[in-house]
Amino acid sequence: MFGLEPHVLLLLLVCLLAACAFEFVNGFHDTANAVATVIYTNTLRPWVAVVWSAFWNFIGVFSGGIGVAMGIIYLLPVESLVDQNVYHGIAMVGALILAAIIWNVGTWYYGLPSSSSHALIGSILGVGIAFSLISGGNGSGVNWGKAGEAGLALLVGPLFGFTLTILLMYMLKRFVKSKTIFKEPHKRKPPPLWIRLTLVTTCTLVSFFHGFQRRSERRGPDYADPDWHCAYLLRHRPNLEPTGHARVIAAGGAGDEQSKPAGAQCR
Repeated sequence: MFGLEPHVLLLLLVCLLAACAFEFVNGFHDTANAVATVIYTNTLRPWVAVVWSAFWNFIGVFSGGIGVAMGIIYLLPVESLVDQNVYHGIAMVGALILAAIIWNVGTWYYGLPSSSSHALIGSILGVGIAFSLISGGNGSGVNWGKAGEAGLALLVGPLFGFTLTILLMYMLKRFVKSKTIFKEPHKRKPPPLWIRLTLVTTCTLVSFFHGFQRRSERRGPDYADPDWHCAYLLRHRPNLEPTGHARVIAAGGAGDEQSKPAGAQCR
């Protein structure tokens, strides 16, 4: 099927299931970030908040692009992706997704606040380092320039959020006359309407952009497969010569795919 040997197809299906499992784990791992405020303040009932958040995550998934995906996968040098066979690609994808799942489940079980983005990027860096150490790994297995950019973004993001929160709190205390917003919410009564609308809006936006980013982020490991990565590179580097499935994928059709070998390279 699809021109692949049965055992290769089985491994690819396992990787696909692992990617779906990562999405499932990421869902219950990160949902609390979006719905905590609306539930704590009695703005929405828990089941309503979860359904509302899931809906806007779903909308965000269909609105995302592949920019984050390519930023993530370029943490690995191009050479480590296009100069390997399909078995290495499957092993890399399976290892990084499994490692990210284990970390997410562990932090969720112990109640530790942790980002799935950190887990996924750390897994990719680990795969790259392992690739450089195994037999046949040539040169560095990590694009340290891209890794530095990703690490800087992960450090600057919390600092930016922290600073912006301080500024917003200062502005609210300075210009908002009503002090209700600064009081502890009632255990059974919902807050005033304008506060509820504000909280629902923030919950909606957090959910939407979470899905928007995660859709692209989850696709990153898929591009570690040499066939699809070659096809992407061919659209931007015409001097590369495709072989195997990359030629078929780059052409945009299935044609004689059944007769193609199980691997692909770009030279």
